[in-house]
Amino acid sequence: MTQEGGLLPQWRAPLESRLLLLLSPEISTRCEASKLHLSRLWAAMRHGVLNGGKRVRGLLLMGAARATGADPLSQTSLDLACALECVHAFSLVHDDLPCMDDDALRRGQPTVHVAFDEATALLVGDALQTLGFELVTSCGAPPERCLPMVRSLAQATGATGMAGGQAVDIGVVGQTMTQAELEDMHRLKTGALIRAAVQIGALAGPHGLTRRHLALSHALPSCSGWHFRWLMTSWTRSPIRRRSERPQARTVRMASPPSYPCSALWRAATMPLSCTCRRWPRSRPLGRRRIP
Repeated sequence: MTQEGGLLPQWRAPLESRLLLLLSPEISTRCEASKLHLSRLWAAMRHGVLNGGKRVRGLLLMGAARATGADPLSQTSLDLACALECVHAFSLVHDDLPCMDDDALRRGQPTVHVAFDEATALLVGDALQTLGFELVTSCGAPPERCLPMVRSLAQATGATGMAGGQAVDIGVVGQTMTQAELEDMHRLKTGALIRAAVQIGALAGPHGLTRRHLALSHALPSCSGWHFRWLMTSWTRSPIRRRSERPQARTVRMASPPSYPCSALWRAATMPLSCTCRRWPRSRPLGRRRIP
C-alpha cells in the first residue's frame, strides 16, 4: 500500500468518531417527555448516518484539504467532512422513503422509515441536511471561505444537484434511457456532491481553491458520478438499487461507460486518494441491461 493509501484508514477512524460525537449531543429540555421524543429523533439520525458507509465524500474532502495545505485531521477539516456525510445521508434517507424508492434495506440494515417510521425518517433527512450546513458555517474557516463553501454545498444539494438527479430518476421509471440520459442523472445525483467535496476541501486549505482545482472539480461530476455507481456495482456484485416495489423497472440502453481520464482527475484532485484509482473499473460493453 502506498503512503497515500495508508492514510485512508487513519483518516476514517477520526471521521467516524467525530460523526458519533456530533450525533450524540446532550439534550436539554424542560420536561422528560420532550427529551424522550428528541432522543428518538437523534437515535434515528445516528441510524441513518452510522450504518457502515464508505465515507468516500468525507475522505475526498479531507484529501482535497491536504492537497491545498490544510491538516486533514484538524477540527475544521473533520467538521467539513462530517457535513458532507450528513448531507449524503440525508439524501439516502429520503431516497429510501415509500414515496421515492421504497427500500426496506440500506447497507444490510433496515432503512430509517422501517426501523422507526415514515414521519421520523422525513424529519431525520431535514435535520441532517440542516446539520450539514450548520457544520460548514461553524467549522472555524474564515468567513470569506465559508460563503463559497455554503454555496457549493447548496448547489450540490438542490435542483442543480442531488434533488435534480432524483427528479430525473423518478421520471424515467418504466422508460428506456439513453447513455447520455443516464450520465446526466448520475452527474447530478452522485457527481454534484463529489464536486462539492473537492471544492469545499480545497477552500479549507491555506492556498484556497485554485483555478486548477476548480477546473478539476467541475470535470469530476462528468466522470465520477457514472464511474462511482459503476464501481459500487462491481465491488458489491449486485444492482445499485432495488426497484422491485415499483410498478415498472427501467430499461437502460448503454454502449459502454464514458472513457474519461478518471485516474488522472482523481489523483490530481486529491493526492492521498490516488490509490483508489487502481481499482477504477475499465470501460467495457454492457449492451442492453434491465435494472430490477
